[in-house]
Amino acid sequence: MSLTLIYTSTWSTLGTLKGSQGDGKQPEKRLFFLPFFVLYFFTQVIVMDSVRTAVRGIPTQLSIPILRSVLKAPAPLARIMMNELTEPLNRHLPYIRKVYNGSWNGAWIGEGMKALDNYEDIKARVRSADVVIFNVHGGPFRVGTSTMFMNAYVAWIKILKEKYNLNAIIMSVKYRLAPEHKYPAATEDVLTAYQYLRRSMKIPHDKIVVTGDSAGAALLLEAMLQTHAPELLPALAASTTDADRETVTSSVDNKELPAAMLLVSPVVCAETTTPSWKENAKYDMIRPKLFKKVFKEFFGTKDPSSRDVRLIAMTKMQKGFDQFIPKNTMMVVGSKEVMRDDITEMSLRVIRNTSIKGHLVSEDYAHDWYVIRDTVKDKTVIQRTDAIFAEFVASAIKEAQTPNPFDDRLAVNENAPKTVNNDLPVKFTRNGVTMRFSRNSMQEILGNLDQADTSKEGIAKTLDSMAKMTADLSNSNATQSPQQNPTSPPPVITV
Repeated sequence: MSLTLIYTSTWSTLGTLKGSQGDGKQPEKRLFFLPFFVLYFFTQVIVMDSVRTAVRGIPTQLSIPILRSVLKAPAPLARIMMNELTEPLNRHLPYIRKVYNGSWNGAWIGEGMKALDNYEDIKARVRSADVVIFNVHGGPFRVGTSTMFMNAYVAWIKILKEKYNLNAIIMSVKYRLAPEHKYPAATEDVLTAYQYLRRSMKIPHDKIVVTGDSAGAALLLEAMLQTHAPELLPALAASTTDADRETVTSSVDNKELPAAMLLVSPVVCAETTTPSWKENAKYDMIRPKLFKKVFKEFFGTKDPSSRDVRLIAMTKMQKGFDQFIPKNTMMVVGSKEVMRDDITEMSLRVIRNTSIKGHLVSEDYAHDWYVIRDTVKDKTVIQRTDAIFAEFVASAIKEAQTPNPFDDRLAVNENAPKTVNNDLPVKFTRNGVTMRFSRNSMQEILGNLDQADTSKEGIAKTLDSMAKMTADLSNSNATQSPQQNPTSPPPVITV
């Protein structure tokens, strides 16, 4: 971008130059420099695209150290380097329609979106979509753009169309970054964009899937809280650690929550004390020192309190999640990321205290692996997780748009329950094997976790062991069909 500006200003300056004798021979001077500018554009358009492609294909063992170095640099320099590393490739450009200085900033992403020039065409295209994915990018609150993970975004669009015939559009939000813009500026930008989608674009809630990764997931959670459960805010501001509040009386049923939510490596902790912070520091791009630096930049203090910051208070909630988190929620974590235990613990806290149908996906990679795809050596892991996500979205959209999910059963049995029961399945996918637990089975595992000592190995490893043991006992005589197609969801063990 900066080189483009240099080119533009230089070419304009050449146009105003006169000949050395004042004879006004501008064309000759421009023609003299023309080969250099042709070379420049060849470098930018072709060579740089090839360089970016090559950089994104570097060995996975190098990608983490590179990202670690980029993220710990001063914010302005970190942004320049990250923007170059994540600049959309030429093949991505037809999908992108940037939005500047309007009611929100960011990009519409979808097939052929670049070709749409006016607001009415864009609005018609978005409204005609089967699924609108509202996305908030990560980047430790200090770097990142709305188009930084185009490989992931395009893959989502393609697989939803190819496997489920769902036309998807992504509304990816650009928000103000720290340290120039302190909390809650970024949350305000996300909230404004979501309100624009619902109120101005008039997109119904039952065709919206909200997604966020890393810091973006934290911003998304707070925006959902402010949108759908503002009645929880006074108690959060009072630094209450239990959200099971007697003063909260609103019903979840009439909140018009999105159809589904995807959280990838969400920042859901304010401290660096769980075992995974020490165990995984050598594998991850995020380390305790950077985490503390990011918090200081974003919140204006290295020790933000839950009394002042709702985002921190949410990490301490016990109940009330189902008032702002959709019934269908998928969470992705890396078993080699420093926040592994914090993310797993929050996932279990949500499952324990709500009727949310959670799906926790864990693979042996570092922070944000599902969207930072160059950190994943085995690309079949990405393919099968895309398949899981697509199936999750298609199922959630169908459920949200079905007036009564028990219609078929009621046609046979008039005495069937008319409300959702408390035995909704919870899914846990670990390294390509999905275990589906009944609510009762999951509660048993949670009870065992309460009795276990997780201080050394951490809650995530303990959950791995217990889930595997439970699944083995329940399926000792069962056989699994081999996984033939990596683009299909993995086999499911029902526990």
